[in-house]
Amino acid sequence: MKILCISPGYHPAFELGGVVTSVHGLNVALAGLGVNVTVWATTKYLEGKVVPNVPVVVDGVNVTYFSYLPQFEFVANNGWQFSPTLWRAARKHISEFDIVHIHGVWNFSVFLVAHYCRKNKIPYIIATRGMLYPYTANKFSVRKMPYYWLFSHRDLSRASLIHYTSFDEAEKCHNRLRLKNTYVVIPNGISIKEYSMLPDRQTLRSHYPELGEKTVLLYLGRINWKKGIDLLIHAFSKIGRTNKNIHLFIVGGSDPGYLQTLKTLIISLGLHFIDHANGDNYGGNDYCITFTGLLTGNDKIAAYSGSDVFVLCSHSENFGNTVIEAQACGLPVIVSDQTGACELVNEWQSGILVQTNVTSLYNALQKLVVDAELRKKMGNIGKTNVKSNLSLEVVAGKVFEQYKITLKNSWS
Repeated sequence: MKILCISPGYHPAFELGGVVTSVHGLNVALAGLGVNVTVWATTKYLEGKVVPNVPVVVDGVNVTYFSYLPQFEFVANNGWQFSPTLWRAARKHISEFDIVHIHGVWNFSVFLVAHYCRKNKIPYIIATRGMLYPYTANKFSVRKMPYYWLFSHRDLSRASLIHYTSFDEAEKCHNRLRLKNTYVVIPNGISIKEYSMLPDRQTLRSHYPELGEKTVLLYLGRINWKKGIDLLIHAFSKIGRTNKNIHLFIVGGSDPGYLQTLKTLIISLGLHFIDHANGDNYGGNDYCITFTGLLTGNDKIAAYSGSDVFVLCSHSENFGNTVIEAQACGLPVIVSDQTGACELVNEWQSGILVQTNVTSLYNALQKLVVDAELRKKMGNIGKTNVKSNLSLEVVAGKVFEQYKITLKNSWS
């Protein structure tokens, strides 16, 4: 079976968030099952790091990073990524594949490849990856909605299958957008092996001495408006008035404008921060909030293993890979009810679900900060369930079965 994966941004463009990690992990696991996987992506956030328009093998997966023209970036935050070289490849080679798995919505590669799949009668699956959630879509509705009804609705409605990563995403997107075709819900998986040998708790604290022996609340992800980090800072400040033994540890690449908004908020609340990535700080040495910038590999895992509670209070999140990664490391999680992974957290009772407001978040933080036994119990439950249900091998097996079903249906 020859599979073509379309992902406008791809590993190792970590600035694009968890999608690039989850899609690459899935492809590696599929290759491990004997599937011939080819990836077409663009050089977004990889300029100077990869050779454009030349096929390479990355972890057993065939990948071509196509160059694009940035002048055409007008639809979404990460750009439309118009690529003449990808256009030529699609026109010439699309018929060589049995099935195409498209990850994305608002990009030239999605529009282009869906068109050539229909033209050549190649079945294709679209994974929307949270890009059609009402909160996210409405944020830039002046640009997105005309584009959706002109192009994306046709691409989606004629897909052989729509792939959602949570039932919440399927419920909020499928009927609202008047889609009548079949869909499947398959969550993201993670490499269990990667989280099996965790660094010592002190590894993180030796690199960031301001943590000391405090209870560390971890946010890890993009520093972006939809992540609700401002709510987390407000809730943290309320706890900090009575508990000085806690620290907020914020990890991730940032939108510079939003990062500055957060720093202004911190100062207005009378809190002190240090930003290691940008060499910035406020409030002398009595820091209670740390910004690290983007961490990857062992540094990212050390952030999990050195923390006590993980928090993701997004206004909109199709899944939330970091929730699963945190649980794989034995952390209890606090997750907003607008995050797809909240379904699993609720089912497993491995954390606390909150609404996207300061009071709800404060109550959850307060509960876990003061109860070490509850933290340990929830952490153990999450770790066990992630290992059993969300390994890349398990998830890839489910995706592979959907490929076979899709191909069978396309032949009948």
